[in-house]
Amino acid sequence: MTISQSIDNYSTYDTNDHGRYEERSIEVFDDLHMIARDWTMVRRLIKVTAKVVKYAQVSYETRYYISNLTVDAKEFLHIIRSHWAIENSLHYVKDVAFQEDFNRMRTAQIPIVTSLLKGK
Repeated sequence: MTISQSIDNYSTYDTNDHGRYEERSIEVFDDLHMIARDWTMVRRLIKVTAKVVKYAQVSYETRYYISNLTVDAKEFLHIIRSHWAIENSLHYVKDVAFQEDFNRMRTAQIPIVTSLLKGK
């Protein structure tokens, strides 16, 4: 897939006290010729590239998003980060409250039923 020149971009750099450094770059594209015919509501293609350095180990990750919003790159990054913050905190609470990391139910219908009862 060939992606055209981005119409907007933005970068952030974060450090914390636990030996972790994160660098994120976001690019926003509006040339959607490869998908415009099938998904007429899509207005933007978003590419987020992350570089994480933790205890001298470097990892890279690229994620793609589509959106019908027409906000700038900084706002897209804020929206994406906010979504993951909510998602991560919700799963953390469920893991602690229901001790899912220690749960050994792995066979038949038990995991499905348990998940339904917990509201997942």
